[in-house]
Amino acid sequence: MLTPAFHFKILEEFFNVFQKQTKILCNVIQNEHAGNGKNKNGKVVMNVSKIVANCALDSLCGAVFDYHKIA
Repeated sequence: MLTPAFHFKILEEFFNVFQKQTKILCNVIQNEHAGNGKNKNGKVVMNVSKIVANCALDSLCGAVFDYHKIA
């Protein structure tokens, strides 16, 4: 029953939303979190779970609320 909802043609219509949110995600990681919390080896350590969860929520909301263009 869910297969038609995830057909590639339908997902293509959400590409702009996903692309916009991915750019925002990259900017947030790069600008706000890079360089904070280096470990003993000098590598950057960060917990991205909240950042990625926010990106997923923003992508979902963008896709859902822009869906009226299709219907």
